[in-house]
Amino acid sequence: MPSIAEEIAKASPEVLALLELVPAHQPPNGTKPNFANPPSRGDLQVQITSVVFGLMMVFFLNRAYVKLWLMRKVSWDDATLCLAVVSLLVPQQIS
Repeated sequence: MPSIAEEIAKASPEVLALLELVPAHQPPNGTKPNFANPPSRGDLQVQITSVVFGLMMVFFLNRAYVKLWLMRKVSWDDATLCLAVVSLLVPQQIS
């Protein structure tokens, strides 16, 4: 039995153009589809992530200060934490 991907690959250009315009399913009652300008909560996510990231950096820098300058002793968990923070600071490529 062929998969859906195989069937779509064999479809004519007319069918593919029709599939771009027709939704896969009817929306729930009371919902009007808006494909041109759909609602987004991206701004809220960026704001919340920025606040949490800022708090994380405050706590991380406080721990680094205490461990390096006051206690003058580091352990393996400090290296793991530093690796985690560095991995957060490296830009990620989103494909």
